[in-house]
Amino acid sequence: MDRNPLYAIFRLSIIFGVFAAAALQAAEPLTPKQFTVRYAKAVEAAYEGATAEVVGDLEVQITAADEQTARSFLDNAYTNYQADPEALDDVLQRYVAAVANTLYPPPRNDIGRLFPIIKDNGYVAEVKAALSQSKDYDADDALSLYYEQLNRELVVMYVFDSETGMSFASAEDIEALDVAGPTLRKRAVDNLMNYLPDISREGTNSLFLLVADGNYEASLLLADDIWTRDNFDVAGDIVTFVPARDVLLVTGSEDAEGLALARELIANNEWSYFISEHAFVRTSDGWAVLDRP
Repeated sequence: MDRNPLYAIFRLSIIFGVFAAAALQAAEPLTPKQFTVRYAKAVEAAYEGATAEVVGDLEVQITAADEQTARSFLDNAYTNYQADPEALDDVLQRYVAAVANTLYPPPRNDIGRLFPIIKDNGYVAEVKAALSQSKDYDADDALSLYYEQLNRELVVMYVFDSETGMSFASAEDIEALDVAGPTLRKRAVDNLMNYLPDISREGTNSLFLLVADGNYEASLLLADDIWTRDNFDVAGDIVTFVPARDVLLVTGSEDAEGLALARELIANNEWSYFISEHAFVRTSDGWAVLDRP
């Protein structure tokens, strides 16, 4: 197996040139089963000595030449493909490249590369369920998953970000960093704000969209300095929606038009890396779920 993850990723640009011709011949969109098989073949082509076993629709067990294992869940990948079937090769290349992050994990002691991400409670439950299905499952595995409750719907997790992708920080990783509580989150948010390019705001006073790098928009909920009246002169309290990790909508609690438009957008779109359909209102204690009347 290629020991250098960057070399493995470089191989993809050649490999997917071969797959492109086959993709163009497909008269009908791939089914989940067909997509999974195509992904498994791409993994084996990209990582010398690796085997990729189709466990089920949109689920693949990968075993590297050195017997390290990784399990890929392709729900988000397939959603991306459904949104643009002609981008099949780009989608596969992106998700196959991400395997390198699991097989060649980034250093887990570099606090300077620790970033916060937003997930929902359902995601935590799904990860624990996936761990329980692993052949190497240990009851303590689920407990090692590190997260902080942001409110009753959202949690804050942490990732080590590298050139090959993101790797979730475990409870053991956080303990080894010897940073906890508010200090941990502040350091991670500072890292993120120093990393992100310029953050732009699009839209009108009724509904704004914050744009950053396409990965960490939802994480901007944690950047307290952003959430001021100078930045968002909305009707009522500041309200946000985070339907996906790369989408952050902003309106006001008394702006019926903005709230309705945001909810319509969320209901009528398929979201990769889905987070939540709920609205969240800014309070003195942070973000609380805005219950609908």
